[in-house]
Amino acid sequence: LSTAQIAALSTAQVGYITSAQVAGIETHDVAGFTTAQITAFSSDHVRGFGTAQIVAMSATQIAALQTDELYLGFGTNQMQALSAAQVAAFRFSSAEAFALSPSQIVALTTAAVRGITTSHLRSLTTEQVVSIASGQISAMTTVQLMSFTSTQVGVITTIQQATLSLAQINALYQANRFDDTDATAAGRNALGLEDLPGSGDYQDLRSDGREVEIGANMGGLRLTLNGGWGFNTNS
Repeated sequence: LSTAQIAALSTAQVGYITSAQVAGIETHDVAGFTTAQITAFSSDHVRGFGTAQIVAMSATQIAALQTDELYLGFGTNQMQALSAAQVAAFRFSSAEAFALSPSQIVALTTAAVRGITTSHLRSLTTEQVVSIASGQISAMTTVQLMSFTSTQVGVITTIQQATLSLAQINALYQANRFDDTDATAAGRNALGLEDLPGSGDYQDLRSDGREVEIGANMGGLRLTLNGGWGFNTNS
């Protein structure tokens, strides 16, 4: 199909295009699909696109897919071809969900991961959070990490944590802190932190028995004299 032929297709006609025909479309002709035509795509159409064709799709075209079924049609190679701008353009059926499977998420490049919006990050299930590769989470910005909920922070594995910078770890601790609205509820919180009643401080009871107290005004991790991790505070 040429650019002119694509432009002449109605949305009904787009529905009759086979996956084999989709695969045969020249990369430079992919841009000829209008957003109206793209809304007529099926998951078979999406699976028919090669990686070069995916790269050629604009963020506007990616956004036009709009349904979870179509996004779930992306295979591993297609996910690896997505850019950060394309990932940021994802528009799922519900604003409350990032409707990709764990295997799709882990296939994203570290560059593309930076395109996941903060609202999409907050909507990740714990299963999705656990599926994020250590290289992917270390590629996230501190703004992205700050968007995690305390429930999400609580399932981040030690392998994932090991690749994070001090600034990123600080962002996760703050995400956990800000997600606790009253800062007074006692009990074990995310990343092994205990929210101390009434004080607004956290303490981390380490497996080696050392205790580290963390102030409410956090300004970066530091290594304490007793060998544990603590926070520098603004006070």
